[in-house]
Amino acid sequence: MERAWDEYGFVPGPGVPPAPENETHTKKVRRVLGTLYHTTFAAGLCCATMIACESVPPKIECEVAGDLEAPPGKGTAWKINWNQSSREVQESLIFLDLAFTLRRAVETIDLNGIREILIRAAASDLLEHPLFIQALELLERIDESEK
Repeated sequence: MERAWDEYGFVPGPGVPPAPENETHTKKVRRVLGTLYHTTFAAGLCCATMIACESVPPKIECEVAGDLEAPPGKGTAWKINWNQSSREVQESLIFLDLAFTLRRAVETIDLNGIREILIRAAASDLLEHPLFIQALELLERIDESEK
């Protein structure tokens, strides 16, 4: 997000159309502003969270891009940033991958998928996070109801 903010001066929405040749700065801003949905609001929430936590995002070094596959999801802008991020940054975002995958598994009532996500969360030392605790409790409740 920081990379996009630096480039455009704000956070564009998903699916930024490609730039035409010889695009002026004004035309670039107009093209990118056309993609805005809730991203400015979401960027503001991220800033408020960082301020409340007295934390800033880690400085992204110009390292070799990582080779981890992007998590499933719609949109292209975040995937471009994922693919340009170092492996270290990609690994630090594994929580987001697990969280989004868990949401999809719960929506489709994919109990085996939820179980697999919990196994991955445990392997990444994330099982104590409230999101995964709730998922485990969900499976336990279903197991109890089937007895």
